[in-house]
Amino acid sequence: MERISLYTDVDNLAEIFNMDRTTKEYQGLYMLISQESTITLCETEEVAVQNQLFETIAPDLTSGNFVINYRTEEQDFLNPPFRTNLHHHFEDKRTVLFSYDCEQVNKAKSKTGLLMAGVGEETETYLKLNFKKEFFRASKILTIGTTFNQYQDFKPFILPFFELIINEPYLFKPDRNDWKINEYIENNFKPLMRTLLEKIQNKVNILINTYVDDRDDIKLSFPFYSHEFQKEKGNGFQPLYDLCSEFLNELLGHERYKLWLVISPQSRKARHDRYILTNYQYIESGAGLSYFDDNGTFTNRGDAIHLYSIMHDEARKELIPSVINNIQTKVIDIVKQTHPDRIFGIENGDSYFLKFT
Repeated sequence: MERISLYTDVDNLAEIFNMDRTTKEYQGLYMLISQESTITLCETEEVAVQNQLFETIAPDLTSGNFVINYRTEEQDFLNPPFRTNLHHHFEDKRTVLFSYDCEQVNKAKSKTGLLMAGVGEETETYLKLNFKKEFFRASKILTIGTTFNQYQDFKPFILPFFELIINEPYLFKPDRNDWKINEYIENNFKPLMRTLLEKIQNKVNILINTYVDDRDDIKLSFPFYSHEFQKEKGNGFQPLYDLCSEFLNELLGHERYKLWLVISPQSRKARHDRYILTNYQYIESGAGLSYFDDNGTFTNRGDAIHLYSIMHDEARKELIPSVINNIQTKVIDIVKQTHPDRIFGIENGDSYFLKFT
């Protein structure tokens, strides 16, 4: 992803260029639209140049490193008033939309995983992508034990999303055998998901990659593996998938999500880094995403959690594409070949980022 796909009306650009240019917010927003984004005006060229505001922004658009396109005739869905399911029209789910139709934007914000802004709200979107920092960074560090002590501490920094990918080998089974699994899940998986999904009203894809060793003694000691299921139906981890489904049904309703679950059989076939990946951001916690023991005591021994948005050029261009490629080729494809019974949700087809069919 070389640049962010940014769709905007002329009015929104005029609002940006009318800001106080000495402020850090303007300088950051200018960098977003000129250096990090490919701009598509929501009007055709014929209509855009007739907008009386166009001549006021034309000098700025020709003086920087802008990449500008005009709406095609086939993109008439960009004509306000647009519907709140506008996201279905964007193939790239990491798109940002600025529109003068503030009324529809405000209606759609809570019903879509798109980052959207009405006229005068462009800075708000920039600050979300910048994790509310004064200087252009597009990154944030949470120090474990100081600025991060509970899952709710993620809440201020979670951006909208259509797709949620979680990679955590020990999300359901700790790397020790003296903890009670049910309590461990209650203290980690469930509050993590509640925090991530708290504001979600749109339909989402949820993909969870985890790990349970293929040794019989390990599997049979895991309460969400069924030898009977494996023997009769060939899917011994169905109880784990059911646990996730039942929890998400209560949290979201069964029509608001699709779930994929991949359970790697060996540690070498699982990705080591623990992370959360969505449309607009990447969150990495090197020491793991399970921070509590079975008694609810904060036990994580890590030092920091690193957050990046797609506005961070190295994360967007190199890191996130590599993460997606690795989870596809080194986990999903391999597990599908060697242990297909450990992949659940294939009937959902492919997700936005990953292929299961």
